[in-house]
Amino acid sequence: MVGHIAEINYVIETDFREGNTAPKTRNLEFIKKCVSNLPVGVSMKYLKIDCAGYQKSIIQYCDEEKVHFAIRSIMSKSLKSYINTLDEDAWEPIIKPDGSESKMCSHRTTHKISNYEKPFTLIIQRTPKSGQQQLDLNQGDDEMESNGYVYRAIATSLDHMSDSEIISWYGMRAGKSENKIKELMLDFGGAHMPCGQFDANALLVTPVPYFFYSYQDKFRMVQI
Repeated sequence: MVGHIAEINYVIETDFREGNTAPKTRNLEFIKKCVSNLPVGVSMKYLKIDCAGYQKSIIQYCDEEKVHFAIRSIMSKSLKSYINTLDEDAWEPIIKPDGSESKMCSHRTTHKISNYEKPFTLIIQRTPKSGQQQLDLNQGDDEMESNGYVYRAIATSLDHMSDSEIISWYGMRAGKSENKIKELMLDFGGAHMPCGQFDANALLVTPVPYFFYSYQDKFRMVQI
């Protein structure tokens, strides 16, 4: 796992894990480590994370710490059922940053996770599936396919932003975060482990977290 400060694209924490470790394991602990590594006087005000972070404990932590979040939602059974009840007029077109209209549409609703009572905003995305329609056996937990569309959702507290703004803002996570992972895989040799011992591999492929202290802004955004 890689956490970094989005504004300056610097790694702030890493966690080298066994390959069979569940993606949701110790994510809140990892977020807190990212926060503890921030320079003195700097706090986290925004968090972006993939569906591994769609957990009650993380959403509750963000609410308590007044951190705005955008988290890829798991497509639960109840959410899938809700999507199947939506009529065509329930969807609004997404406007790209350049002002053009996207093929993607969205629907905004409120949702709750587990037994956490406080609801949050859920932005459901609907995108036409291109190419030949076939059963996707590798479909992830964060999406569903139905009637020629792919559905995904973002759990968020950014109620002051439009659906288009939230989707665009969240989409920036992929480029920066995925590039950091590529650096680990390619530049640090993380694609092929050189040793049979876990600790030796961790020493070789895990970079030391580094910071950029000259920035004086009070707020930082952590992406995972």
